[in-house]
Amino acid sequence: MPGALLIEKCKANLRSGTHPVIITIFDRVHTALNLAEDAGLAGRVEVWDIQQFLSANVYEHSLFDEAKRNSTLSDIISRYNDIVLSTETDPSLRIKFEARWRIVADVFDAEKRSEIMRQVKSKKNKSTELRLIEVFKENGITGWRRNYAVKGHPDFVFPKQKIAVFVDGCFWHGHDCRNTRPADHQDYWQKKRERNIKHDQEVTAMFEARGWTVLRIWECELKTKNTKALLERFQIALNDEQLSKTNL
Repeated sequence: MPGALLIEKCKANLRSGTHPVIITIFDRVHTALNLAEDAGLAGRVEVWDIQQFLSANVYEHSLFDEAKRNSTLSDIISRYNDIVLSTETDPSLRIKFEARWRIVADVFDAEKRSEIMRQVKSKKNKSTELRLIEVFKENGITGWRRNYAVKGHPDFVFPKQKIAVFVDGCFWHGHDCRNTRPADHQDYWQKKRERNIKHDQEVTAMFEARGWTVLRIWECELKTKNTKALLERFQIALNDEQLSKTNL
């Protein structure tokens, strides 16, 4: 699909209350991210490499049971084809599932699957994390570390103050702000969101039990119009009088 038409479809998805996800080949991921950013949709459109998308979903929805992976892959592709048939005019967008695909879910060993899952997580949060880094730099917030080695994998850490910062996508983590309620297949998406919410609560409780402060930043809080309120949260957490005087 040409880039301009793809972006228009993403905008139409957002207007209708659905969350656009672009699935493409690995070599086109960067191009798709740039298209979204140029259109002012950075952070509102997800871009997945097809191999990572299938691997991550098969791994998750089969509940880590190897015996269920083939049927899970078939179910994912069937769901995708149903969506294509109900929303698209070009039937060639459907994926043809064949028995020889049976090996797809088993071509990775445990180490490779773990690597794929780490890459999936980092790609999902890349644009929002980069925006928060901009906020840090623009407002003189220092002392933070990214990808800090601590159990729970926060996106940022302030080691001195023992503050763990998570940047959560509004759609995937259940924030009830604008454009985060799927219009179609609500039961399917709600189950995914509920799993993420439960996991987030468990991770937050784990950090707090160890004496840490946890800041969860919603994707929508990173919009320029919300910067002041976001800085106030950091000023309180960091007890930073200098930040309060110069930026609020």
